[in-house]
Amino acid sequence: MIYTDPLISIIIPVYKVEEYLSRCIDSILSQTYKQFEIILLDDDSPDDCPRICDDFANKYSNIFAVHLKNTGAGPADARNEGIKLAKGKYVMFIDSDDYVHSTLLEVLKNALVDNETPMAMCLYKKIYNTENEVEPIFDEKNAIVIDDSETMSLLLDDQALSACWGKLYDINLFDGITYPTGKCNEDMFTTPLVTKKAKRVAVVKSPLYYYCQDAPSLVRAKFSYPKLDVVDATLFWKKEVELFYPELSEKANIHHIATILNSCQYIANKTDDYGKSRYASFKENILSNYNYIINSKYTTRNNKIKVILMKYGMFRIAFRFIELLNIKKYDVGF
Repeated sequence: MIYTDPLISIIIPVYKVEEYLSRCIDSILSQTYKQFEIILLDDDSPDDCPRICDDFANKYSNIFAVHLKNTGAGPADARNEGIKLAKGKYVMFIDSDDYVHSTLLEVLKNALVDNETPMAMCLYKKIYNTENEVEPIFDEKNAIVIDDSETMSLLLDDQALSACWGKLYDINLFDGITYPTGKCNEDMFTTPLVTKKAKRVAVVKSPLYYYCQDAPSLVRAKFSYPKLDVVDATLFWKKEVELFYPELSEKANIHHIATILNSCQYIANKTDDYGKSRYASFKENILSNYNYIINSKYTTRNNKIKVILMKYGMFRIAFRFIELLNIKKYDVGF
């Protein structure tokens, strides 16, 4: 009997990343595991990305360029379309401004198959433009298996792990699950549903995904009100935890509060009606839970300081001062 390795479908949304796209694709072409297809979903990118996609598709029989016209919906619709087009038993998402280690597919596929789980994930490394790829260190006990409750706890500890990238999924996990159109941090609304459906996840304790910080992205873009979707996302997490993982409730509550505090840093000094209204609503939420927040073991020292500043009317002044002096860059999301 001839053994055939299962096909992995790699879905890559593409938009305004002409400087980084080839690096991303080349890192996949250099994989030690060869049974894969790449689906490039160009979301009507206004730069040279459409040509780059076509050039790769014309050169390689396992690369397919799909040109979505005037969708404006962002990566969510592209990922949903990629899932529909995927022919693989397994599916993986990679952001077009990131790249991956040459063993990513092989390691995650082996972790998934060897541990009989429908999903595997690895760690990630933030890469800045002055850094080079670091060779991960492996050991024979590199992969562990955790259940969906432990996975949810992991996401609460490191929100970046809720991103769809850095994971290999049995494609059947997406039956009935899609990425929400038009949302920032759309992964956060989907990953908990997928991990809950998976039940068991193999985790590879090596950083095989390179999360690049030098390229522009929706997450790292300048603040705008749609980025407040992250508050809705952490509220969704909070409700999911209350229903399915009550032992994590305090952790999820404080995570939601931390996101509200982070968002308040951006809107505390907004003068438009929407900004003032959202800030007032956030402040009321914080102060009504003041003692709970201050006394929780999950509240960081910095967030306790922010809550105290808010209680005594100093929050706006403090963050206006920080903004004027550019003391520190604060990011909503991850």
